[in-house]
Amino acid sequence: YNNYLGKNNGFEVGDYSGWTVSGPAFGSAPKNYVGGGSEWHGRYFATSIVGGESATGTFRSADFPFGNGSTIQFSLAGWLSLPGGAPTYNYIALKRSSNGSIVEQMQPPNQDIFVERDFTYIGAMENMYIEVIDNCTSNGFAWIAVDDFRLDIIPEPAILMMIILFIFIFNHGSRARIL
Repeated sequence: YNNYLGKNNGFEVGDYSGWTVSGPAFGSAPKNYVGGGSEWHGRYFATSIVGGESATGTFRSADFPFGNGSTIQFSLAGWLSLPGGAPTYNYIALKRSSNGSIVEQMQPPNQDIFVERDFTYIGAMENMYIEVIDNCTSNGFAWIAVDDFRLDIIPEPAILMMIILFIFIFNHGSRARIL
């Protein structure tokens, strides 16, 4: 369970609850079969091969706080497009909620096997979201798949200091003296 992406960060609910799907590429529910990805986590994963390789669409998470060195890890599989095709057809992006600008983006690994990837952002904490884009209309090598999003949120410095202080007082009990 992930507090920021809800209990469906790995699609184990069996539907896309907590995510926004547009276009026919990702279909109406995650998949649980090989034929567009292998070595995923759990039972289900999200893939744009559901609508057929020429179908396009986007897949968007809910907003979540991100920054101060926070990391989001995920599994990624799929293809950019046919060899020699435009590299921006299929990708996953970390975007700012305030204006939709791309903070970081990554292309699929050009293979059917899922690989572990991550985004890290050292800037100030702000609301962001994940968007997976399939914009390739080719009839082959034209899908992207994701699974198992894991957020490691680094708290604001003031909150971090309060946590450290609490741990110190908890560990030292009545002997703790704060100057």
